[in-house]
Amino acid sequence: AFRGYFADNARTIAVTEASDAQRTAWGYIMQVFEHVEREVRPGKNARELFQEAQTILDQAPVGVFNHHLGHGIGLFPHEAPHLNPHWDDTFEAGDVFTAEPGLYADELRAGMRIENDYLVTENGVERLTDFSLEL
Repeated sequence: AFRGYFADNARTIAVTEASDAQRTAWGYIMQVFEHVEREVRPGKNARELFQEAQTILDQAPVGVFNHHLGHGIGLFPHEAPHLNPHWDDTFEAGDVFTAEPGLYADELRAGMRIENDYLVTENGVERLTDFSLEL
């Protein structure tokens, strides 16, 4: 925590040359981030965002997406808005959240998950994570 506030970031890195399956999965995960950055704004339903991400990842020819899409961060490491099918949260300006799409399969050598943190603004989102997105 920094001054009492949490962040939540993750990267997956290929130690050697990435396999075709890993590059394919990576592409689908990146599509989810593009969708998040295009669609999230105040009033957007977090459950709907989860379902939209699920639709993108279900099209991947490798791996399964079997966890939440993300969650709010702040004074606690997991707080509203909850990006999963079990909560009905709505994004509000000022929310800070992490999006963490992933795909998992033996062909991926277990799996890959990337996490970016975002601030919801009046007009969309600002990505707070500036770590490299290279595989």
